[in-house]
Amino acid sequence: MSYATVGTVGAILITITYFIFKPKNQKLSFPPGPMSLPLVGNLFDMPQAREWEAYTKWGAKYGDVVHVSAFGHHIIVLNSFKAARDLLDLRSTKYSSRPYVPMLHDPELMDAGWSFTFMTYEDPRWKRHRRLFVEHFNASAVRSFEAQQLKGSHALLRSLLAHNEIGDLEEALRNTAAGIMMDITYGYDIKLKDDPFVEIATRAANEITQGISPSGFFVNLFPWMKYIPAWFPGGGYKHFAAQARKSGQELVDVPFAFLKQSIATGTARPSFASDALTDSADPVYVRDIKEISAAIYGGGADTTVGLIHACVLALILNPHAQQRAQEELDTVIGSPDSNLFRLPIHEDRDKLPYIDAILKEAIRWWQPVPTALPHATTEEDEYRGWHIPKGAIVMINAWGILHDEIAYPQPYQFRPERFLNGDGKVIDDPAVGLSFGSGRRICPGRPFAETALWIQIASLLAAFHLESPKDEDGNSVDITYAKNPKSGYLLHPPRFPCLIRPRSRLVVAKILEAAGS
Repeated sequence: MSYATVGTVGAILITITYFIFKPKNQKLSFPPGPMSLPLVGNLFDMPQAREWEAYTKWGAKYGDVVHVSAFGHHIIVLNSFKAARDLLDLRSTKYSSRPYVPMLHDPELMDAGWSFTFMTYEDPRWKRHRRLFVEHFNASAVRSFEAQQLKGSHALLRSLLAHNEIGDLEEALRNTAAGIMMDITYGYDIKLKDDPFVEIATRAANEITQGISPSGFFVNLFPWMKYIPAWFPGGGYKHFAAQARKSGQELVDVPFAFLKQSIATGTARPSFASDALTDSADPVYVRDIKEISAAIYGGGADTTVGLIHACVLALILNPHAQQRAQEELDTVIGSPDSNLFRLPIHEDRDKLPYIDAILKEAIRWWQPVPTALPHATTEEDEYRGWHIPKGAIVMINAWGILHDEIAYPQPYQFRPERFLNGDGKVIDDPAVGLSFGSGRRICPGRPFAETALWIQIASLLAAFHLESPKDEDGNSVDITYAKNPKSGYLLHPPRFPCLIRPRSRLVVAKILEAAGS
């Protein structure tokens, strides 16, 4: 078949797709947005990079609820906390599904629908998985994991100490996150280098990140392309899908096999999977535990790494915040030059409001998932006199909302003080929660993530001075470039050099003592 023939067939199929999904006559109009073209809709308006910036510009021009479409797929962009709360929280019965992404969900492609993060609301597994997860990771239950979080924080300090001041901060943070997640999920201690389970999890997470992009593969726009053979022009994506499907299955099966072996030999440590696994022989229940366990790593490790990496960057660029935090810490855990000095523990949190403010500001300042995970409508709806169609993809512009100049003056400055009132107590800001999603699809691991991030931030500030290194002329190296995130589903700061200097010799001794215990 010639390429001309292929092009003709493709054009016919696109036209058929358009008329199938062409909106029927309706009394209400869609929310405002860029003018669409026949057939392709707003295809040429869709941002190819840094989507949150385009969404913010649309919000300034068209309002806080924007409508765009592409080949019959409707997209609603929410640019205000009020709109997100009105629709995703107060009307959650209609807005709690996930869009079906062929590359990600199709059993013949990546088949990653086992992760309840991406399950549609209609999938009967979703409620089972979420219920089991919340049972073990709710705000009160996460206290049982504080020992693993503290152990991971001490390992992070030891790792940074061993880097001879200037090292690969991101790698240390990744190992810490992976170690904590594997410990609480399977009771497994990772190897410092080339751990096989971490390699599987990292590979699977990277492939899922690529597969979830609506525009990353043409099959996500034109589902009928799944029928194109891998050898046919345009079908090469199937090789990637096959590898990703294999990686996902390994993530589900391999660590769980380790756990089962540990239980059989009597060496299993307390963990989510071992606690949730009962003597039940029900294969559906066992499969649920396997899939939830695999989802825990993918849902927590990468996002926490990006956030704490950004927090370190912000503290280096804002030494006044670092100094104030250390002054507060010294009043609670002792001066680093005093024999009373100790490393922070979770029970110190109520006495360290500025550390809490740093955490909240870090979450506001940097969103690892800047447009949050998309929702999908399961019914038609009307909002402010506009028509919201069934099956619409609903995006939350979390980055834009949390960098709004009215709600957060000087939004690109890192100012923890904005979360403290006149009495020095922490201010609750529900909008910050958008970084964890909204409505019934809000990240159920938020309580665990926040406590893990808090103890790591407190430990880093208690143990180290975080600085920009000096160049050969004695001037601080400029790392402000790292504030500009690259595009991608998950945002991490670009790598930047940093000087991680122990606050005293006594601190070094305490780190070695804690990490060796």
